[in-house]
Amino acid sequence: MENSNWNGNLSIAAYEIKDFSAEEAVKIEAGEYPIILARDGVFTKKYITVDELNHYTNWDALDADVIAQRELHGSSVPIVWEANPEGGMYETGLEHKILSSPSEEVE
Repeated sequence: MENSNWNGNLSIAAYEIKDFSAEEAVKIEAGEYPIILARDGVFTKKYITVDELNHYTNWDALDADVIAQRELHGSSVPIVWEANPEGGMYETGLEHKILSSPSEEVE
């Protein structure tokens, strides 16, 4: 039995205001949403349906990786990681940015 407890937060809004290539725009109009998946130590571009958006969350890739992926796939394709249907996220196998939260900042 498939568990449907996905916890990703990628939304259709990620595709509404962005500047996509003509080719990507046609695919998005047809319901194929491009993502760059960070998993198993590599970045992989793939297309997902609107129903699959909640399987993914934006991932804080290193600046060098963001630049490299933008050069390959354009600046609007989100870099994401995949939600584990049993909770949490699948490991990416890649380094990521360490973002501080407001509670970690010292005054």
